[in-house]
Amino acid sequence: MFIHPPIHVYHLLTSDPNGIHLRCYTFGRVIYDPNNLFPPLQRIAKIRWETGPPVLEAKDYWRPRYEIADLLRDLEDCDFVNDEATAHFLLVKLVERLIRIQERLCQRWPEKLKRCCQSWETWDPVGGRLAKRALNSNVKWIERIRCSKELAKYVLAPIGGIMPIEWTMDWEEIPDGDLPYDPLILPKIEVFITQ
Repeated sequence: MFIHPPIHVYHLLTSDPNGIHLRCYTFGRVIYDPNNLFPPLQRIAKIRWETGPPVLEAKDYWRPRYEIADLLRDLEDCDFVNDEATAHFLLVKLVERLIRIQERLCQRWPEKLKRCCQSWETWDPVGGRLAKRALNSNVKWIERIRCSKELAKYVLAPIGGIMPIEWTMDWEEIPDGDLPYDPLILPKIEVFITQ
């Protein structure tokens, strides 16, 4: 149960980046609203919920590609026989991140963890099946790793695939240091460390 003033609820609904508050106010039930202030707020929540989260911008594609590549390398480095707990932890973390990335790429709000796999299979059968197979403890470890790699390739394909070990990025040009000081740009700071 939440008790918030309407202006606070409005702020939550218009600034919620993860859909947590939107879910509560879109699908939740108001139990006390003597002034009938919440129906308009629920309409705002529903409109934002149906619109979905903002599209992942092309300039940010590198982040999920790098993150997943890093997790895959950690998983490959992990010795399942000698450190089964860490191996399982990394695999679950990898699949959870892939679910979140796929939700973002498809402009879907993040599903609650307890419904992630079931939900994923309804709107993306290929990704959902691969995720379930990768997480199934009755499947041999080698097959689970294969499924997780296939899932990573599948999810990241629209944004350039898994980040290779060696990669470059086109950076924005840094302004010339001789230009007059602009208060919106941080000046160059030289640091000298002595012992």
